[in-house]
Amino acid sequence: MADEEPELSRKLIEGAFASLPRSISLYKEDGSWDEGYGYFHYGASYLVALIAGFESATGSDQGLLKQIPGVERMADFPMNLEGSIGKIFNFADSGEKAGSMPEIGWLATRYNRAQAAIVQRKHAADRPSPLDLIWLPSAETARIQSAPARAAQFAANACCSLRTAWNDPKAGYVGFKGGDNRASHGHLDIGTFVYESNGVRWASDLSGDNYNLEGYFGSARWGYYRLRAEGHNTLSVAQQEGADQEATANCPLILCKESNQGGIVVANLSAAFPKFSEVKRGIRLYPDKSLRVQDELKPGPKSSSQQLIWSLHTAAKIEIADNGRSALFTRDGEKLMVTLLSPNNARFEAMDAVTIPPRKPREGENPNKGIRKLIIRLDVTSATTVVVDLVPESLKGTRPLLTSLGGW
Repeated sequence: MADEEPELSRKLIEGAFASLPRSISLYKEDGSWDEGYGYFHYGASYLVALIAGFESATGSDQGLLKQIPGVERMADFPMNLEGSIGKIFNFADSGEKAGSMPEIGWLATRYNRAQAAIVQRKHAADRPSPLDLIWLPSAETARIQSAPARAAQFAANACCSLRTAWNDPKAGYVGFKGGDNRASHGHLDIGTFVYESNGVRWASDLSGDNYNLEGYFGSARWGYYRLRAEGHNTLSVAQQEGADQEATANCPLILCKESNQGGIVVANLSAAFPKFSEVKRGIRLYPDKSLRVQDELKPGPKSSSQQLIWSLHTAAKIEIADNGRSALFTRDGEKLMVTLLSPNNARFEAMDAVTIPPRKPREGENPNKGIRKLIIRLDVTSATTVVVDLVPESLKGTRPLLTSLGGW
């Protein structure tokens, strides 16, 4: 409209340039975004359209690209949050289903990100957008020169993805996060993860609830199950009203790497549990697609005992066996054996995905139908190591020996 309304257009553009630095400064230096997959798409779609528009109209991006931290890696963030079966690591208020992001096509072409180009070309074929007509990466851009890493760390956002292979719907996949409980749209989900193998998502994130619930973004936020730690695949303080992790905690990753023994991620969760002197969680995705989840807990000097709840949410059927020391998951014709290796006095329990009594569900919150939860009640009076193995039933043989996270 600038040719018809030059003065009004000038004011609008000047206003945009005045406010843009506030938003684009929130991109991390590794290309990640605090609010997860859904809101990454929401913001990046407008940002890329603006930059591309300036380039086509004026021949220049007007200096915007150099203001964006980590712009070269932006395409890698949603790509690595997507698992093997078209579902994403949907932390914060994101939904679970992956979708087409035409702006990723633009970024992949600009910064020569071959794997991101492959992912977007697939999504565009499934659900094309008019913007794919101009932004779809070429087959040349999508040609892999070297295999992309199977472990991807976004340290600024304290999240990590592990996989056994790319472009294989049967591959093993894990999305994991430490992170900042104060993040916009964030949940109390430090330490949570999702897990896939053999075409099934075995450990699921429930995503957000109805934004119109009373106090959803205010004082009642930590009363809603899906936003609480107990509503995620992590550790939570048992039977605690209000926040069941420290609401101001910011927990970093210690390690995220790929090795011949699979992908490994370790995080220091201590800030989320201030009554403990140390809480660490490690996750190892083995090349055979099995998973080990290991927590090392040390109570604080002023706390003789505090009960924690270990939780895992799944759409699979759960059958408890071996006096609570194992559980068989069944879903979509596949089976997964979940085994509690440590501590010896702990037991699995299966329950609906609701708050643990005596707490009661909040009015109007999602009842999470079709989701079950595996829990372990942990009375931590001394240094305790919790080890759980998740193994596809088709795998046979001896499991790896237990080692401390320091040796991972």
